[in-house]
Formats: sequence, structure tokens, C-alpha cells
Amino acid sequence: MHERRSNQAGRSIYGATLLDVTPTVLTLFGLPVGEDIDGRVLVQAFEQPPEITRIPSWEQVLRDRGALDISLPLKAFHYPSGYINSQRAVGESGDLTPN
Repeated sequence: MHERRSNQAGRSIYGATLLDVTPTVLTLFGLPVGEDIDGRVLVQAFEQPPEITRIPSWEQVLRDRGALDISLPLKAFHYPSGYINSQRAVGESGDLTPN
């Protein structure tokens, strides 16, 4: 992105939103941007125009590599106090009491 000695350092990028962070960081690291990701690559933040590559979704990539297991049981997640025991709300068995 910009180095301190760059003439671009400290320059504002108007119209940027929080949604633009993920696609911009993916591009910074040379990774493709998922078409299902909201936001845009902030090309103004780069000194040289970046090569932007796209893929349909990172979910499919992670699922294909076994890194995204959506069948993980809910009780594997820890809920902070104050959360509703959602498992009881949907009528499933098991314990989701807050930790």
C-alpha cells in the first residue's frame, strides 16, 4: 500500500467503507476476491494498480479443502453469558449453556 515517504501517504480515500477492507486486504496479499464479498478493492490505496482476481466464493474453496465444516455441532461453540440457549429454542438435545 503506501509507504510513509510516498506522496500518497496520509491521503484520504473518499467513499471507502468498512466493507472495502476485506477485498482490499485479499488483493494486497495477492489472493482472489470472492464475488460474494460485499465491498470493493480500494485501488486508490495502492501505488501501482493491483491485479484483481476473482473467484465465485471462498466458502467453496475452504469447504473443498476441509477447512469449513458447516456440520459442526452447535455445542462446539462457546457462548458468553447473556446469550439465549438457542439449542433449546429450536428443540435440539444437548447443552448450550453459557460458559
